[in-house]
Amino acid sequence: MGHAMSLGAHISRPEVGSATDPRQTLAYRELFWHNVLREMLMSLSVMATTRESEPYDPAMEAAMRETFDGRLAIITTTGIRIAIAEVHPLFACSVPVSKAQRHLSARVQCTVFQIRTPNGEVHTVPLHEIRGFHALTDELMQHLSQMSQAQEGAGRGRGRAVRVRGVHVDGAGRRG
Repeated sequence: MGHAMSLGAHISRPEVGSATDPRQTLAYRELFWHNVLREMLMSLSVMATTRESEPYDPAMEAAMRETFDGRLAIITTTGIRIAIAEVHPLFACSVPVSKAQRHLSARVQCTVFQIRTPNGEVHTVPLHEIRGFHALTDELMQHLSQMSQAQEGAGRGRGRAVRVRGVHVDGAGRRG
């Protein structure tokens, strides 16, 4: 028994703030995840904004409609899927007043996003409330369309659309 205690005495605990401190590791991972989410959401925002400012291109317009038809979504920490039709950061600029204010604004910019769903709902979500990013594949969207067509053909669901996690697909394959 004395031997086991002496072995345990040689195992050191990580110092708070050291590279092996699990709290520090968790904080780095959380920061990394927030940075990944911020970049993904900012890229979608920039993509939509760029499309609006460019000359009309039917092929590009069709691709953009597909991208923002609800197949892309965030998953909140409470498990709610919020489909993305449009996304914008609420505070995307620095305040160039004093050095302290610049540092503070740099820390909070692009950390809260407003997401409009294909159904017209608007959600304002801070990054720390987002647990995941979700996407429906083209194959799943086609399958949903086929299911809707089969329901209409069988006389069930006439005039209805299949709804899966915030995405509506009618018998003609239209998403909304």
